[in-house]
Amino acid sequence: MGTTDARSLDHKTLEELRTRAVERVQAGEAAVDVARVIGVRPESVYRWLASYRAGGWHALRAKSIPGRPRTLDGKAMKWIYETVVTKDPRQLKFPYALWTRKIIGRYRREV
Repeated sequence: MGTTDARSLDHKTLEELRTRAVERVQAGEAAVDVARVIGVRPESVYRWLASYRAGGWHALRAKSIPGRPRTLDGKAMKWIYETVVTKDPRQLKFPYALWTRKIIGRYRREV
């Protein structure tokens, strides 16, 4: 069985995987064996163990990655989509046939 990229798992599954791995190591299994059985790299199990020892079960919870906040609301996104799909920039007196972020911003301010 190969290793799994745990980043592709949903938060709940990842939390459960971490918890089970730590429980199995605490029960006496070797971290390397636990990693092989659950399909992750041994380094992941060691990292989870270190997190558990530093912060308890709470430290094994998946943390959300917020990312960059949206700058456009749903109404603005709908307007952009409809404009780009239904219009050609040349129809609106722009010199290019390709929509760019700059042209959309300029046209949006004019409307």
